[in-house]
Amino acid sequence: IGGNGTFKGAKCLSDAGVNVLAIPGTIDNDLFYTDKTLGYETACNNALDAIIKIKQTMFSCDRGAVVEVMGRNCPDITIFSAILANADVLITESQPFEQIAKQIKNSIKNGQQSPLVVVQENLIDCKKLADYLQQQTGKEFKTNVLGYLQRGGSPTSREKLFAIELACETVQNVLT
Repeated sequence: IGGNGTFKGAKCLSDAGVNVLAIPGTIDNDLFYTDKTLGYETACNNALDAIIKIKQTMFSCDRGAVVEVMGRNCPDITIFSAILANADVLITESQPFEQIAKQIKNSIKNGQQSPLVVVQENLIDCKKLADYLQQQTGKEFKTNVLGYLQRGGSPTSREKLFAIELACETVQNVLT
């Protein structure tokens, strides 16, 4: 069970003549040869839950938020959580701070009290962005890096069912 590294190792074993069964398990959802991976849905739900709580807190404090979401080089969790949290700005590739500030200023102009920026990990320095947005808008911005918070917790019921289906299929393959 694993992601790219695990599957590379499994392929080497298979190439050496060892029978291998591999189950896709990565929160990043970045395995191009499968539509679904164990951990992705749970990570999305954990990210969304955290972002909603951050958004509620920022609203009560009249602040903006910049939230960094895990996903390595795959933007799927970032996109999922930004859309469902109704983020004002979604960042999945590097872009100039001026461009982001322009979008945030527009959101504030249109009545958004607590602007939310959701950023894919390892793209920009979120603290510097928050400082820049605060300077440009006069509104306080806080930075939150979700990190491993996304990876933990109980799996969703659909992921539990998916894991059971994969386990049953694995046992069937081993027995035949």
